[in-house]
Amino acid sequence: MIFDSIATSFGYPALQLNNMREGGFVYEYLNSRMHPHLKIGDILKLKKLYEDSAQFGIIVDIHKAESLGEGGWISFDFLILNENGKLVHITETCIEKVL
Repeated sequence: MIFDSIATSFGYPALQLNNMREGGFVYEYLNSRMHPHLKIGDILKLKKLYEDSAQFGIIVDIHKAESLGEGGWISFDFLILNENGKLVHITETCIEKVL
C-alpha cells in the first residue's frame, strides 16, 4: 500500500488498512483536508475560465466518491445552482473564492 511505504520512509510504522476505512486516522485526516471550508449553502465565485457559463453559484449538494485499498482515492463533486438557474457539477478546482 502506498501509505505503508510513505510512512516507513519517514521512520513511522507502516499504516494499517484499518486507517484507510471510515473512522481511521488516515481516512479522517484526508477527509478533513479535502474541503474543510465548503458546505451546502456557500456562495461561490467561479474562476475566470468558467465565466462564459457562469460567474457565481450556490452549493446545493456535495457528492463524495471513494475507493479504498492500494491506490485508493477520495474525491468530492459539488452540485451548484448558478446565476442562470442551471444545476452544474463542479470540483473544488473551479472555485476562485467563497463569498
